[in-house]
Amino acid sequence: MRITPLTELTRAARLLPPLAMVVTQLAFTFWLWHALYHGTGVTAGLDVTQATTYALLGVLYLQFRTVDRWSNGDTMVQLMMDGTIAFWFLRPVSPRRYYLIRAAGDLAYGGALALLAYLVCIGIGAMALPPSWPAFGAALLTLRSAS
Repeated sequence: MRITPLTELTRAARLLPPLAMVVTQLAFTFWLWHALYHGTGVTAGLDVTQATTYALLGVLYLQFRTVDRWSNGDTMVQLMMDGTIAFWFLRPVSPRRYYLIRAAGDLAYGGALALLAYLVCIGIGAMALPPSWPAFGAALLTLRSAS
């Protein structure tokens, strides 16, 4: 589970382009929704803060639900092409279990980055806090079902 964070953090130059892309997408999404709701009170039951929060959560979810393994050279196709997929079968862990553990690490890493970005967005006033803990739990359930 530590492979993805260690790979990403040891190559600090790889963090800047995705970070710049996420910040740009969040800014454009924020400005777009504020422009759409300019001069309107409540539309479809949402005010500008709620609509912007949902849109920004969508951006965060799409950005961090998967990790870019292609750049790391760790996709299954790349491993098959260079022949290193044989190492999956030499480990004391079965390939299926290794892939499951690696995917869990990818999701934990992406979730941590999304949570950090969410807290930063709340800190600068771009997003709202959930109205209650049950609403927060329901939002997490809908994120899982959307994938």
